[in-house]
Amino acid sequence: MFKMGCVKVDITPKFPVFLRGYGARNCLSNGIEERLEAGIMVFKEGNKKQLLITVDNTGIDIVQCNRIYADLKAATGYDGKNTFLCSSHTHFAPGFEPYTVTFPGGDIPLGRYPAEPKYYKFWIKQVVEGIVQAEANMEEVEIEEAVIPVSSVSFNRRTVVKETGKVETNYTWPTAKIDRYNIQPVDTEFNVWRFKAGDTIKAIVGRFSCHPVTGGQNFYGVSADYPGYFQKYIKEFFGCPGFFILGAAGDVVPMQRNGTARKDIGMILASAVRLAERKFQKATKPKVDFTTVNVPLKLRVKCNRKKADALWNAALEKAKGEKEYDENLGWITYKYNFVKMYPSDDVEVPLRLMRLGTKVLVGMPFEVLTAIGVKLREACPNAVLTSITGGYEGYLPMSMEYKRGGYEATWGPRFNFKAGEQMLAAAIKAVKEF
Repeated sequence: MFKMGCVKVDITPKFPVFLRGYGARNCLSNGIEERLEAGIMVFKEGNKKQLLITVDNTGIDIVQCNRIYADLKAATGYDGKNTFLCSSHTHFAPGFEPYTVTFPGGDIPLGRYPAEPKYYKFWIKQVVEGIVQAEANMEEVEIEEAVIPVSSVSFNRRTVVKETGKVETNYTWPTAKIDRYNIQPVDTEFNVWRFKAGDTIKAIVGRFSCHPVTGGQNFYGVSADYPGYFQKYIKEFFGCPGFFILGAAGDVVPMQRNGTARKDIGMILASAVRLAERKFQKATKPKVDFTTVNVPLKLRVKCNRKKADALWNAALEKAKGEKEYDENLGWITYKYNFVKMYPSDDVEVPLRLMRLGTKVLVGMPFEVLTAIGVKLREACPNAVLTSITGGYEGYLPMSMEYKRGGYEATWGPRFNFKAGEQMLAAAIKAVKEF
C-alpha cells in the first residue's frame, strides 16, 4: 500500500534579509513581491518512508544540507538518507550560508558576513511543523504521470558564434544579432506527477528546466519567481497544492524576463497540466525507493589555504577605496569562498536517487547544463534529472564547454573539467543498478 501526505508552509522572511542569486547586491531586502513556500511530501510503503522537500530559494550548499538533515532527524526521525531536498533556484530569496559583498555603493560595506541565524531558526521550525502536518494527512494514493512538451518559453543562453564556435552568453534573447548565433537546445520536457486519493487530486508535482530569473520590478524584493506562480495556479485550477522541481537549467533562461513574465510562465505551466488531461497514465505498483551515491570530485581552482585569509583581506582593503567594482577582489573572493566551504580539494558530492511513479529522480547538487540531462535520459529513459538537490555546488558543464568559454564555464564551475562526465557516468550506473 502506497501512502502520501503533503503540506505547504510559508517561509517568507518577516524581516529584511540578504537575498542570494546576484553578486551585485549590496543592500538587504526591502519588500515582498511574492511569498516563499516550502513543500513537504511524505511517502510510505510498508516500513519504508521517504521525504521530499521543495524549497523556494536559490540553493542550499552541502554543509547546510547536512545541518538540516541533523535537525530534521532530531525533530522528526527523517535524515539525509531518506530526504530529497530540492531548491527552486529563485534568485530573490534568502539563504543559510555566509555571504560576501563585493560591489561598492550600497548600504552594506564590502566584506564577508555571517549567515542569518534568525531566518534559519524560523525556516526549520516551519519545515518541522510541516512534516508533522504531512504525516497527519497521509492516505493511500495512486500516481498518474505525464510528459508534456513546453516550448517557446525558454532558450539556451550559451549562444554559439557561428564564425568562431565560441560561446557568448546572452542573458536575454538576442533579437538584433540572432543570425550571428547557433542557438543550442533546451530540455522542453515538462514532467508532471498527480497524486490521487480516490477521485480527488491530492497534490501535483512539476519538474521544468528553466532558470527562475524573470526579474520582477524590484531587485531587492523577495519572490518565488515563476515557480511560485506555477504553484499558485495549480492550487487555483485543481484545488490542491503544487510542488516545483528544477530540471537541467544551468544554461537555460526565459525568453521574456521582465514585466509579467513570472506570472505568464507560471500560468503556462499550470495550464499545460490542465490541458494535458488525456496524457496522464497511471503508474502501476508505486514504490518507496531511494539511495545516495557519493561521487569523489576535485576542486577546479587550487586554493592556497594557508595564505587565503591574508590574500583576501589585502584585496578587500584595496577595494574599499574604489568607487567601481574591483575585478581582483571578485576573483580572489571566488577562490576564497572555496577555502571557507571545502576543507580539502577532494570533495565527495552526493548523487541522490528517488523513485517517483515509473520515473527515477536523479538529484545532482549543481546547476546542471542541458546536455547532461539529455544524455542521462538517452542512456536511461526512465531517469529524470533534478538540479540543486541535496546541495548547491555551482555549475556542472561537460568538459567540451570549457573550450567554448562563457560564464557557465569560467566563473560558474567549482570542480574539475571532467566533473560533468564523472557525475553523468555515476548517474547512469546508479540508475541502472537502482
